[in-house]
Amino acid sequence: MAETTESQATTSDDNTHWGIAYLREDLQDIRLQMREDSKELREQIAETNNRIDQFNQSLGQRIDETNNRIDQFNQSLGQRIDETNNRIDQFNQSLGQRIEEVNLSLGQRIEEVNQSLGQRIEEVNQSLGQRIEEVNQSLRLQMREDSKELRLQIIETNKRIDSRFAYLITTMVAIAGILIAVIKL
Repeated sequence: MAETTESQATTSDDNTHWGIAYLREDLQDIRLQMREDSKELREQIAETNNRIDQFNQSLGQRIDETNNRIDQFNQSLGQRIDETNNRIDQFNQSLGQRIEEVNLSLGQRIEEVNQSLGQRIEEVNQSLGQRIEEVNQSLRLQMREDSKELRLQIIETNKRIDSRFAYLITTMVAIAGILIAVIKL
């Protein structure tokens, strides 16, 4: 058995040595490939950066031109806004004067209408007060008559209920007497 273990150990060390050698070669190949890829990537990045710089320069010129146009438009717009504000101020002054004139005229007219309405309301209130008093008196008389009739109806109904109650009690007493008699039999 001891011989078998030694032979296996020797074989295992040889395989490991060859495996490590192959692994080193693979790592060197990968390093070389990474260097080449890295070099190509740096070249592509440099080319892309050049394109970006050219685009940024072109874009900067366009932005400057656009800013100049915006500035010119803003100046023109500012002048138009000033002119419009002046017109609005003039219109507001004119409108304010006209509103004041209308307010004075309306104030006088409203005062006249209020006086006229006050007189008319006073007349209507007096007329309504008289009419309400007449209706109240008529309703009081009608209620007195209705209450007399209602009292008479209540009295008659109470009499009928009393007679029916007396009849019911008499009948119950008779039935109770019959039941007592039947029970005694």
